[in-house]
Amino acid sequence: MYLKMAEAMRATGRPMVFSICQYGRADVWKWAGDAGGNLWRTTGDIADRWDVMSTIGFAQEELAPFAAPGHWNDPDMLEVGNGHMSAAEYRTHMSLWRSSRRRSSPGTTCGAPRRTRPRC
Repeated sequence: MYLKMAEAMRATGRPMVFSICQYGRADVWKWAGDAGGNLWRTTGDIADRWDVMSTIGFAQEELAPFAAPGHWNDPDMLEVGNGHMSAAEYRTHMSLWRSSRRRSSPGTTCGAPRRTRPRC
């Protein structure tokens, strides 16, 4: 199924990013690039809570070898600024996500600032 989708996307002649979402099941990081994927979810859904974010974030290091230019591990979106972690926890969150060689997908808006929301 993923190969068929990747072929259809390439046939358009337009640049597209193909995100494969298996929620980290079936060792998706090992085969998604060969299936035409540019990024793949390495985990279930994140939440704006330290226990969830830190469990996901600290588990990404072992997956770094599967990332390369045009191919990224995706431990889900950034929760930075959503208001349920401290500023220090959000800094850790951002640091973990950037060190895991993933593309950034913010899960918050850059509108009116909250107490812990960083400037966008």
